[in-house]
Amino acid sequence: MRSYVGLAKELGRTTETVAQASNDWLRAGYKGAEAAELTKASMMLSSLGMIEATDATTYLISTLKGWKLSANEVIGV
Repeated sequence: MRSYVGLAKELGRTTETVAQASNDWLRAGYKGAEAAELTKASMMLSSLGMIEATDATTYLISTLKGWKLSANEVIGV
């Protein structure tokens, strides 16, 4: 939970938004540090793309799964 609070402060988001994105990544099968990095990517896409965080997470999950990319390739997306 502390990491969610820290990430939320760092990116200017709410802790609830960060926790929800993380939960979505966990449900998609990503774990631990990988899920944390993907959560950060969701928050960045949300801010840069001016879209809802849940939509950003959904788009990234679809892209990674559809193109069979690894989690460390998410920033390139």
